[in-house]
Amino acid sequence: MASLFSVQIANFLLPLLTVPYVVRIIGPDKLGLLNFSQAYVTYFSLLINYGFDMAAVRSIAANREDK
Repeated sequence: MASLFSVQIANFLLPLLTVPYVVRIIGPDKLGLLNFSQAYVTYFSLLINYGFDMAAVRSIAANREDK
């Protein structure tokens, strides 16, 4: 339980520390381009993977005895 809490805290604090550093290094214009690229990739990965992970879980659960 404590390890999950630690991971949650790290997931909250790490961006607070890294984003200002990245903005200073690459600048606001390139940061906008980076964010746009990440949004573009995320959007299309959602379209490509739409439902596949749930279908795989259902298939594995249905064929539990087929080892």
